[in-house]
Amino acid sequence: MTAAAQSTHKPLPTLAADARTATGKGEVRRIRAAGKVPAVAYGKTLKSTPIAVSPKEVLGVLTSEHGRNSVLRLGLAARPTFWS
Repeated sequence: MTAAAQSTHKPLPTLAADARTATGKGEVRRIRAAGKVPAVAYGKTLKSTPIAVSPKEVLGVLTSEHGRNSVLRLGLAARPTFWS
């Protein structure tokens, strides 16, 4: 990447999430009742991981300049590192 391209590159948005172990309709309803959105994170180096995220943070990312189709940095509370 050239120096000019690096200076115009915007940082990836970060979404904080809580890893969850339970799945199923009942658990998803409890997550929603607690004010969170159930989701699944996956990627090339990340196996499918059930998570719960804040709807306010998700809306912030979706309405940002990155738009609806964007790559995110995911911060899982149960794990100390970020995946991109």
